[in-house]
Amino acid sequence: MAALTFGKMVQPFDASPMVFDSDYTPEGGALQATYKINDRQSLRFNGAAFVLDEIKTSVRDPFLYGGQIFWDAKWTPAIGTSLGISAYDISNKGNLATTYDSNVGNTLVGGAFATDFNPIVASGNVTYTLASFPLYTGAFPIKLAGEYMNNPAASANNKGYWGGFTLGKSGKKGTWDISYRYQVLEANAWWDQIVDDDNVAAVPTSATVAGLASGTNIKGHLVKFNYSLTDAFTFTFTCYVNDLINNPFPTAKTDAIHAMADIMWKF
Repeated sequence: MAALTFGKMVQPFDASPMVFDSDYTPEGGALQATYKINDRQSLRFNGAAFVLDEIKTSVRDPFLYGGQIFWDAKWTPAIGTSLGISAYDISNKGNLATTYDSNVGNTLVGGAFATDFNPIVASGNVTYTLASFPLYTGAFPIKLAGEYMNNPAASANNKGYWGGFTLGKSGKKGTWDISYRYQVLEANAWWDQIVDDDNVAAVPTSATVAGLASGTNIKGHLVKFNYSLTDAFTFTFTCYVNDLINNPFPTAKTDAIHAMADIMWKF
């Protein structure tokens, strides 16, 4: 089974917000395919190329392309696993603006990026499903998951990783989930403008002044709770507790708490 998409789209890669912000809607082309090995195992492939910036005076527009493959398995009715490997690259980064919004983190030299961005990402999860659980409707999944990123184009500060768990799964009336994640995303692991923009820390511009910003060079904790009031409405509470990895002004505090509450309507 395969699907081909062109134009503006929800980003098609199976990747966490450490790699792509959940609201990222690029423009380009994508191919997604699935091959069923047997009743218990399958392979998934995602490939895509996106235009990052259209430059009228140049034919060398910066763009992003990548591919990934996943091996999904259902070993028993209660146990499932998924393992994946992904690779991405940003071409013509010299024509990519160094500042688009408030995201920060990448090392700049003379106003230009100090390194290329072509990270390799490994990810995996294992899910065990209980037949029931107190205060929950239906079968209750418990998932352990993690992701590791390495940008070989950078000689330092080039890694990102996270690990955590999710209890339950929201989406149907009366269901809920709660999750925890600890994440470290070093400065040059990936382009700072494309990662989770809710994952913030206090970024000082002097020894005493600091403002909140997202991007790379951030480490910390995430706790998230979802409760589905109906099949269409879900209440979400999210809390980030973060700090900078490398602080340019060691006497300035960089820790920050960012909490949000939302009602999501699915239609």
